[in-house]
Amino acid sequence: MRDPGFSDGLLFEALFLRGVQVTPDLRTALLGIGVDLDRLERRYPSPVWLAAIDLARSYLYAGRLSTHDADHELGRKFLSGFLRSGSGRLLAAVLPFMTIERVLERLPRYVQMGRDDLDVEVTFLEPNLVTIDVVQPTEARPWFFAGMVEAGLDRLSRPHGITVEPGDEYSFSLVVRWAADEPRS
Repeated sequence: MRDPGFSDGLLFEALFLRGVQVTPDLRTALLGIGVDLDRLERRYPSPVWLAAIDLARSYLYAGRLSTHDADHELGRKFLSGFLRSGSGRLLAAVLPFMTIERVLERLPRYVQMGRDDLDVEVTFLEPNLVTIDVVQPTEARPWFFAGMVEAGLDRLSRPHGITVEPGDEYSFSLVVRWAADEPRS
C-alpha cells in the first residue's frame, strides 16, 4: 500500500464550518490533532482528515447512532457543506441539470479535488447500475463515502439506492441503482 497522501483544507471547511454544528469540545479536540478551524491550512495529511471524521463522530453522535450510521450522516453533511462552499457553489448550481450517469462518471475527478490518495473507479454494469470501487492507503470509510454520494444523488430527480460492500481495511465498493427514465408522452 502506498503512503497516505493529502486532503485539501476545503474538506475541513465543508464538514466543520458549513456542514455540522461544531461544539466547543469538538473544536478543542480538533486543535489537538492540528486542525485550527479559525486558520485552516491549504492541505493536511489524509490521516488527519480521517481522525477529524472520527472526532466528529464521537463528539456529535456517540450513544445516538452506530458508527456506520454516524459516518453516513457525516458524509451527507459533508457534501451539503461542500455545496455551500465557494468551490462547491458552481457544482450545486449545475447538479440538478446533470444526469446520474454524468455525475457518477465525473465522481473520480470530484474526489481527486479533495483527496489525492484515493483511487476511485466507476464501472457501468448495465443501464441504471454502477459499482464504485474505492481503494485508499489508510483505513476505509465506506459509509461516509456512501452518505456523500447519496447526498449528491438526492439533488437529482430520480429515485436511487446505494449498497455498501465492505472490502478489506483499505477498500470498499458501492453499488448504485437508480430508476429508469420516465417515458415521455
